[in-house]
Amino acid sequence: MGAVASYMKGVNEPDPVTGLTPKEKCLVTSSWNLVKKDLTGNGVELFKIFFRNKPEYQNYFPFRDIPMEELPKHPQLKAHAITVMYAVTSIIDNLDNNDVLINLLQKTAISHRRRKIPAEAFDVLQKTILELLQKGLGSKLSKEGLEAWDKTLTVAFKVVKDTLTTTENES
Repeated sequence: MGAVASYMKGVNEPDPVTGLTPKEKCLVTSSWNLVKKDLTGNGVELFKIFFRNKPEYQNYFPFRDIPMEELPKHPQLKAHAITVMYAVTSIIDNLDNNDVLINLLQKTAISHRRRKIPAEAFDVLQKTILELLQKGLGSKLSKEGLEAWDKTLTVAFKVVKDTLTTTENES
């Protein structure tokens, strides 16, 4: 009995790098699999929420002059929405591969630094993703699942923001 209890205790031990438990990773992955069924539609919705919450952030994009009501149909927005959704997918797909995960997040930061995207944009993005998940998944996303997402994005975007700050200081 002691060996089984000991094994079961280890099953939900947090990852030493991310702090995420296997259960949290599973909740995030399973809910993202539902979102992935319509990456384009969900990506466009993500940006609608993002720009509704922070309209001034549209100025960082090549579609800055497109009226909000026309944005969902704009090909540049759709292309960027898909790119972002694939980036989130690659984060989720690598939750068990810390070296790759950190490298992906650092590359994201460096790419955004070149375009002078402020670190705070990732705080807004985190809230936006959580809102998208709640809105899109409804009862399919439990409170525990939402908390797992919040924890995952907090950890991931900390790497991005730390890298942005480091990159800023080196410039």
